[in-house]
Amino acid sequence: MKGLEKHMDIRGVKHLQLLSDVGIKKEECLLSCTTALLGIRENHDLDVVIPVEMWSEFALSGEYDQFKAMSGDIALVHKEHKELELYYRLAPVAFDSGGIFLNQMDPELQMITYDGYRFPSLPMFLLWKSTMGRKKDIGDIILVSAMMSAFSEE
Repeated sequence: MKGLEKHMDIRGVKHLQLLSDVGIKKEECLLSCTTALLGIRENHDLDVVIPVEMWSEFALSGEYDQFKAMSGDIALVHKEHKELELYYRLAPVAFDSGGIFLNQMDPELQMITYDGYRFPSLPMFLLWKSTMGRKKDIGDIILVSAMMSAFSEE
């Protein structure tokens, strides 16, 4: 999306060091905190989407507790680094081992890549947030929609 790059700042994304601490390479995952990258809202934790095969290995490692996420999915939280949460999909779509969402959207439109890290694109972010329906998600939808409108006017 035209004009988006000038709003991106990886320094706004907290807890990135946790990825390398647990052995996840940035090209192996998708970070859900698009709003933090764009400076819209701070991330308090790091929700990381990884391929289901990798998620299963982490689940069996003994280093994570399982919990039922608001999406209804079973997620993993690191026992020592509680800020790190691992998912195998962003509802409503899964993430394959090649880093592509398993849905109908063009893969090029699904992700923003910045400094080697991948984030949901704004359309994908809105699709994902619209399925959640939490109060903070509705706020994110309003903010991101406003930002997209501003970009389309530039």
